[in-house]
Amino acid sequence: RFRFSTQAIKYGDHWQETRGTALIYVPAHTDYRYGDVLLVTGNPETPPRLDDFDYKTYLALQGIHTTIFYPEVEILDRDQGSIILGWVYSLRSGMSQTLAEVLPEPQASLAQGIVLGLRSNIPTGLKEDFSRTGTAHLLAISGLHLSIVAGIFLMLGAYGSSAAGVSSTSGSLWVSSGFTP
Repeated sequence: RFRFSTQAIKYGDHWQETRGTALIYVPAHTDYRYGDVLLVTGNPETPPRLDDFDYKTYLALQGIHTTIFYPEVEILDRDQGSIILGWVYSLRSGMSQTLAEVLPEPQASLAQGIVLGLRSNIPTGLKEDFSRTGTAHLLAISGLHLSIVAGIFLMLGAYGSSAAGVSSTSGSLWVSSGFTP
């Protein structure tokens, strides 16, 4: 599954410009990546409220109000996103691949989840173990880890690689993440 930012939707024979984010469910191991322009053909649905979990509200808090399950997807163009974010996602993918090559399972999936925020490969039993032991928050905060790493690279680029730039970067990270130097 992946987040998909919409630009237009087709009603009958007419295209209407729109803005929003949908959660698209696709088979595993597809070749979609950040910056792709996709034509998605499927049935948009409002996320359901499950018996014991308000999935609709959970997604809405992330800015997602639509889901599409296993649509037809055509890649129209590549590399249309931010060059910097494209580089960050490429770095993340490379790091994920390296972890998968050097660590056995389930350690590789766990490392990918904690360090890179890629939780989808973590075996269900291991996720349940984290929940049962009260340590599931370790998996939940992993997005923060990736944000900090991306922030470091972005700030280093903005400040240059001088000692003052590195010092300013460190100070900004401590303030923005709530840590004290």
